[in-house]
This record gives sequence, C-alpha cells and structure tokens, in this order.
Amino acid sequence: MNFVSILKKTAVFSTVLAVTAAAAPFSSQADASSNVQNSVQSRSEQDIEAKWKQYLPQKFALDKLFAVKPNITSPYSAGRLNSYVLQDALNATNFARYLAGLPDDVTLDMSLETQQQAGAVLTARHGKLNHFPSQPSDMADDFYQLGYDATSSSNLSAGRDSLYDTVFFGYMADNGTNNLDTVGHRRWIINPQMKKTMFGLAHSPDSMYGYYSTMYAFNRERAEDEVEYDYIAWPSAGNFPADVLTPSDPWSVSLNTDLYDKQKTSEIKVTVTRERDNKSWSLDAGDRDYAGNFFNINTSYYGVDFAIIFRAGDIDSYKTDDVYQVTIDNLYMTNGEKTSISYTTSFFTMQASFKNTNAVRSMLVGQKMQFPITGSASRYVSSDSSIASVDSKGVVTAHRDGNVNITVDGYLGYGNNTIQVYVMKPEYVQPVSAWAKTGIAKAIEYGLVNNYPYYNDLTLAVTREEFVNYVVGMLSALDPSLDLSDYYSKKSPFTDVNNGDSAIIWAYEKGIISGTGKGKFSPYATMTREQAAVLLLNVYDYLGGKDSGGAKVSFADQGKVSAWAESAVQRAVQLSLLGGVSGNKFDPQGKYSQEQTIVTMLRLYEKFME
Repeated sequence: MNFVSILKKTAVFSTVLAVTAAAAPFSSQADASSNVQNSVQSRSEQDIEAKWKQYLPQKFALDKLFAVKPNITSPYSAGRLNSYVLQDALNATNFARYLAGLPDDVTLDMSLETQQQAGAVLTARHGKLNHFPSQPSDMADDFYQLGYDATSSSNLSAGRDSLYDTVFFGYMADNGTNNLDTVGHRRWIINPQMKKTMFGLAHSPDSMYGYYSTMYAFNRERAEDEVEYDYIAWPSAGNFPADVLTPSDPWSVSLNTDLYDKQKTSEIKVTVTRERDNKSWSLDAGDRDYAGNFFNINTSYYGVDFAIIFRAGDIDSYKTDDVYQVTIDNLYMTNGEKTSISYTTSFFTMQASFKNTNAVRSMLVGQKMQFPITGSASRYVSSDSSIASVDSKGVVTAHRDGNVNITVDGYLGYGNNTIQVYVMKPEYVQPVSAWAKTGIAKAIEYGLVNNYPYYNDLTLAVTREEFVNYVVGMLSALDPSLDLSDYYSKKSPFTDVNNGDSAIIWAYEKGIISGTGKGKFSPYATMTREQAAVLLLNVYDYLGGKDSGGAKVSFADQGKVSAWAESAVQRAVQLSLLGGVSGNKFDPQGKYSQEQTIVTMLRLYEKFME
C-alpha cells in the first residue's frame, strides 16, 4: 500500500473517531460490512437488539443434537449433527462478527461436515484438547487423517453441549491462562477474510468434559478489499452488549498491518477509563498477571497478525450504561509516524432481567403475579409448568405446591434472569387482614419479602428484629449491590444481639435504629405505631428523602402521642408512610403489625424505586 493510500485510510479513521455512537442509523448490511469503524460507530442499541433477535440462540434436548449419533469407540463413525444445531452455531458466529463490525454473512461449508465430525470424535476419544492428537491404535488411517485435518485447522472446545455458548463463552471469551497471550480463537472468528466455516460435536459420557467440539477456522475466501478497517476491537467501539462479555475476558484490538507497524511495539501502552467513577487503568508490557491486570502484544497469524490484548483485573462486572474510554499510545504507522488510537465503548444489556432475584417469591395456589423486569423480554420459561406456568407477558399462575424457577430470556451467560418461586397451599396460610392482601402480594412481586410471609400470622405486632429484617429486605430490593458480608464478623454493640448479626449491626451503624438502653437492643420487643413512625423516618432519611411540606395533620388522639414522637408522626403521615386508623385516630400506642410493616416497606420502595 502506498503512502497516499495510508493517508486516505488514516483520514477515514480520524473522522470516524470523531463521530458519536448515535451519529447515523444503521442502514444496510452492505454499508456496514464495507468499513468496520463506520459500522460499529453508526449502529444504535436498537439495531443491535434487532440483529440479536435474528440470531437468538436455541436450546436443544441432548437427545436431539444428532441426526446420526457419532461413535467414539471402534468402529468409529463421524455421525452428523442436526441442521438446526449447525445453524445455531453459525448464528453465534455471525452475531459475533456483526458485533465486531464485520460482515455477518459467513456460511456453512458442508463439504467439511464429515471432517469436522471426525475431528470431534478424535478429540472425544482422547478426552482432551490437542490440535495434533496421536492416532488411537484401533482407529483406521483414513478416519484418523480426516479427524487430524479437522483438529489441526480448527478451534477446539470441551465441556459445552451448546455450540452457541461455545462460540461466545469459549472462543470469543478466550480467558483461559493458555489463551490470554493470543486470544487466537477469537481472532480466527473475527478474521475479516472468513467466508465459510463448519462445526463438529461428539459426546464422551465417561470423560472429564463430556462434550467436545470443533470449528473450522482457516477459511480465507473473502477478498481482502471487501472489508476495510483500521482496527477490529472486542468489545467494539460504540454500543456493545454486556451480555457477551465477562470481567475475566480480555479486550483485544487487532490492527491492520497495512497501516500499523507490528515491529515497533515496545513502547505501546493502553489506558482504560471508566466514566462513572473516572477510574483508570494503565497497562503495558509490565502487566502479566494472568488472574489480574494483563497486557500482551501478539504478532502471530490468527487471521490478523497484530493484536494488542489487555484486561483490567479488578472490574467486577460490566453494567448497563457503563462507558469505557480506551486509548492506545505509542503506536507507529508503517510510514514511521508515531500515533495513537482512542475509542469509547458503551455497554448496554440486550436481555431482559428481573429486578430482584435474591428474594424467593411466595405464592398461593390459584394466585397470579407478575415480577418486574428491566428491558424488553423475548421469552419467559417455567422450569415446571405443573407447579406454576408463565405466559408470554410474564404473568405467573400458581397451580400446585412446590418450588419452581421462572426465567426471563436467559439466553446467554449468568445474570438476574431467574427467580425462585415457592407455591404453598391456601390451607397453610396464617391470618392476614383483607386490607393488606393486595399490598403484601405487590411487595412479594417486588421481592421485598424473603421470609415466606404466608406462614406467619401477619396481624401480630412486629418485633424490633423483624422490623430491621423487613427494612434490609426492602433496601436490598432497591439496591441489589447492598452487601452486609463485612458485618458477619463484626462485634455487636448490644449485649442481647449476637456478634455477626449483620442486619441489626448494619442498621445501627447507619442510624436507622438504636438501642433501648443499658447496652440492650431488645430484639424481641414489639413496636408501637409511634415507634414505627420514628424508625420509618430514619429509613426515609437514609434514602435521601425530602419533606413534602404538607399541612399539619391533627388526630382525635393527638394528645396521646409521646413528645419525642410528635415530629416523626407528623412527617410520616404527611409523607403517606403511615395513616390514621378508624375514628380519625392515630393510635400511637397501638401495635405496629407485620402486615403494616410490609405495606409500609412497599410505600417506601415505590417512592424510591427507579
């Protein structure tokens, strides 16, 4: 490539970097495939979600994977995968390429079907991954050669029966210690010249990994000038789904060697900055922690023969709306000019998720509930529809007693996709007032209650300990990251509370609740309504709530409110956290029941939920 061409591509590169992720709508696959940088910067979250729905992974019963089952012992036979299994694997490949900004038009090379199956059988026979396996003594030469041709030209994986998962969480992840240096599996899949591929799968039930698979990787049938790029990043610049990236996965940038000098690499460093807290990681050749901060440059041929590989070691998760700025400094162009690359990756979530999966949801036979989600759901699934079924809108109907899992989407990875539901028979339900039933059911839907409430007489007065547990349950639903584990080993400030009683110790330290005097907490003492008003205001203030400024409220029994509780009672009523009882009374010395507590937690939650 001459200097004029280099400058032309550099100009395109510089211009693209100045374009925001939402600069232009995604128009057509042909436009997107012509230039990687234009493709990733122009597409919206909605474009990616539409493509995701085109390539949704499928779940197959294990006895439906093979049209012809392979034989992994003598006499060996390759077998054949069902066409829909192959299509599922191809969909994963094309979706990964689309996310990287490459043409998502790779097809299956059916001429390699038997070869790839033979490679999977050979690998399963050995029970381990080896690109150059030895010949078993009882395997025919021609079958061995066919299998060897596959293993020596393929990505190999073990331990997964889903080829879709293998593509994303095996090959594209490439986070094993033996893969970090090269991320070779990933780079073969996002090789710009790939046009065709083929897969194989075999099962060895008595082996360590069970399932063994192959993916032909060496195809280079696409013309070089069909894809124009300055670099190919994973995760890409622009919008990118957090569903397909885990914190242990390295990032990689494959550089076009027509533009960038792969010989002058000793000074290269990468800076990654997370916008929400402005935390930065500076990574260079000194970062070689295979379990933490990592950096490497690889110039071996894996589709593109110049890759910068890096990972910030203390990222716990990639969250929706997280934005990361990546800057690669001290690169050299082939004309000798020193340069840098800078791009922004904005994460979002394609899959819907339940808002709070930590709490078990209690339901009664015949009851219907709809658990709140974030995102737009593509499907709902019940693990046992005879216990509780779920319709396409997410409405769960309880049919008989038992435990069941309800999943929303749940196509990829592990997230907040599944809720455990416990269904109990109505005859076991303890007393609950009619006025509270709707509120309690709504609190259960939100996941505010995690103590099987229907087993308790909810009309009884709540104890101080129970109140704290209800508060922590509500706050955990508001903020799933709330973590009390540091309090498990803390010394209790009260003589009647055990060390490590995390909820009480935490609530005390946060000013939500105090002791009752003489070093005691009195966990089993019940609460009055005026005491509840004070504690509820403590919770409200902890959450950063503001006064409503409403008119002063007067009750017929106003004079019975203790002086220390007068202000709290007024505020609690003005904020609609508490109300009066019959006869325009507040009943300050009356019991504050468990059902009242649950309904009040619901009111607090709905005031502060997003």
